[in-house]
Amino acid sequence: MDKITSLILAAGKGSRLKCDIPKPLLPLCGKNMLDFVLEAVKIDAESEVTLILGHEKDKIESVYRDKVSEIVYQDQQVGTGHA
Repeated sequence: MDKITSLILAAGKGSRLKCDIPKPLLPLCGKNMLDFVLEAVKIDAESEVTLILGHEKDKIESVYRDKVSEIVYQDQQVGTGHA
């Protein structure tokens, strides 16, 4: 099987949620929301995950830097259609 790389867009502000916690770090059933996505894309030991961050990137990166293959930044955030 070829190596599979997943790209996870986690750069948004989550403004419709109206909370102070970045959306990927919101607690849900004892985990962060992003944990569920990471579990879903982890196919095998060879699979890689690239996390795309923007809003509150430092907070999110501090939690996930060792759990993904690569972190990149979306510097310009114009909205969902732009991502």
